[in-house]
Amino acid sequence: VFAHAVPQTGLDPELYAVNHLKRDILWLGHNKIVLKSDNERAIIALLRTTLKALRVEQLENTQEAHPAAYDSSSNATTESACKLVAGMIRTIKSCLEDRIKKRIPVKHPLCYWMVEHAAWLLTVRTTQSDGITVHKRLRGRNFNIPMLGFGETCLYKLNKLEMKKSADGKMS
Repeated sequence: VFAHAVPQTGLDPELYAVNHLKRDILWLGHNKIVLKSDNERAIIALLRTTLKALRVEQLENTQEAHPAAYDSSSNATTESACKLVAGMIRTIKSCLEDRIKKRIPVKHPLCYWMVEHAAWLLTVRTTQSDGITVHKRLRGRNFNIPMLGFGETCLYKLNKLEMKKSADGKMS
């Protein structure tokens, strides 16, 4: 699951949505891609521009698909994923607000990060019906890196040897 807060529906002048969609598709590592969208003009323009960008990346086996007009069942999995992401965003936001004892406005930059983090959590932590996460299915191993709560501070202290290596430019 990938999710991004974008500046507008469809194409924006900086191609923000195209670049993120292209990066997400390349991360998946597939050599055949079918991008499916509804029949909204702005989304079709986004889809076609992304397909062109993917072909530039030598991913030649790409195509687009469009469901029948007014067929709600054709996008059922997408709608389900959107609901899961929205629920995860609400959970993360509520947890953070409880921890800092303040409300976070929707336009705050943290909310943009929250959208991507919510989708990432669904990819690496949610198990499917067979007990395997999507991350394991794609990468062959579970995502086992310990994680902090969203917005939580992690303090640490470098030991003197690590600081010396870092200062010498041998370690970054």
